[in-house]
Amino acid sequence: MINESAQREFLSRAHAGLLAQGGQEFLLAEQSGSTWDGTVLLNVPGAPALFAFAGVPFDVDIAQRMVDEFAHTLAARGLLSGVPLTVVLVFVGSSLDDLTRKTLLKLSPSSFYSNLRPETWVVDLSNHVLSAKRSFRRPEGYDAVREAAEGSPSVGSSPNETSGPQRVQQFQAFYGLMQGERPLVTSTLVAINVCVFLLELSTGALNVATGFTNETTLRNLGMEVPRLVQQGQWWRLITTMFLHGSVEHILFNMASLFAVGSLTERLYGRLRYLAIYFGSGLVASLASVVYWIASGQPEQGALGASGAIFGVAGALMIVRFQRSSLIPDSVRRRITSSVTPLVLISLGLSALIPGVDNIAHIAGLLAGAAIALMVGMRIRLRGHDQTRQTPGGPGNTAAVKGRTL
Repeated sequence: MINESAQREFLSRAHAGLLAQGGQEFLLAEQSGSTWDGTVLLNVPGAPALFAFAGVPFDVDIAQRMVDEFAHTLAARGLLSGVPLTVVLVFVGSSLDDLTRKTLLKLSPSSFYSNLRPETWVVDLSNHVLSAKRSFRRPEGYDAVREAAEGSPSVGSSPNETSGPQRVQQFQAFYGLMQGERPLVTSTLVAINVCVFLLELSTGALNVATGFTNETTLRNLGMEVPRLVQQGQWWRLITTMFLHGSVEHILFNMASLFAVGSLTERLYGRLRYLAIYFGSGLVASLASVVYWIASGQPEQGALGASGAIFGVAGALMIVRFQRSSLIPDSVRRRITSSVTPLVLISLGLSALIPGVDNIAHIAGLLAGAAIALMVGMRIRLRGHDQTRQTPGGPGNTAAVKGRTL
């Protein structure tokens, strides 16, 4: 059932691929004999994954016992007392029948461990296929194991990838960026929005107790009104981005801005982040103006930062299509796969809520993605910052006229 030569070659490729992603050889003293052919830990912040490899045993009961012993060893070593740990047990064989493969995929520890996230994968070396249960989110390292099973180069297989020690250094630099650089621009934008909201309260534009909205005062403060913009008051396209129609409105928008903005600012750098934010906001405001005028409602006011926030989210959605020697390719793929469904859900929910200007949301989203592709991502840490020379839970905008959100 096992071709030892092919298995050694696969293990060599898989280990090289995982180590190139910043993995470390991980030895368990209590690990039973030589049952497992080595373990590799990918210590991804917030989502660590431990990989263990073994040949397919002749008896499924033996495989189950191997899984139970491995989980027990992890618990005994205290490795399941911190953050949740994804444990991927990879069984490797040749010419596996469908029943054996399906049975192995269903294996999991007989005992429950609260911080253990077990997965079982099966590699059939005769067909060069990696089998795993369907999952919305694969653990980091899936591509390395899959490429090893297919016989593909484990590192340096694409122009976006670095290899060997350079890859390790890349991950270290990226984690240093995430932990060390504060999102000052995002924090400043949140502070300005809060100050403007306090101004709205002090001028009587809003009454928190009654929920009353004084549209006249909001217009004086710079709310977007299509007719006034058409008459030449273009500055409203910007000032409306800092106004909000209720406490709930600003709380939701600022929470969304801080969530997506903090990451985007770190990935793109402060100047490019500002270009994405204000560029998206302007396009969103302009699209809203054009829509209401075309709809015959030139007095329909709108306000809120969410057009810009959707633009920032759009910049995150396309990071997997960007290039950066600082941001690992696998991280960019994970960010895109995580953010995209959240943005789509936000758009869907916004469309169901009365008074929400979804035209501005969509326009801001598309503008943010386009601007991000044009300005590119950062590729060096501060002090060595360079950009490419060639292009590469959002909030809600409330339509005001009698309706706020």
